[in-house]
Amino acid sequence: MSDITPKKLKAKSSLNYCLSIADSIIKLSENETKIKKQLSDLHKISGLSKTKFDKVLKEFYGVDIYQYCRDKHNCKC
Repeated sequence: MSDITPKKLKAKSSLNYCLSIADSIIKLSENETKIKKQLSDLHKISGLSKTKFDKVLKEFYGVDIYQYCRDKHNCKC
């Protein structure tokens, strides 16, 4: 039996949407300070609190948003 509840699926869906936005932010912006600020505000789009957003991101991907940025885009934010 799977332990993924509808609530977790919704959170993961919101998270995936936010990560696609993060990818766009990183690709289009050259100012690392601006990238960092925009990444720190992504939780607002997901409808999750900052704490919950970080927890869900760690749960599904094993990283925080800044580590995701560094790993996927070789960013220095």
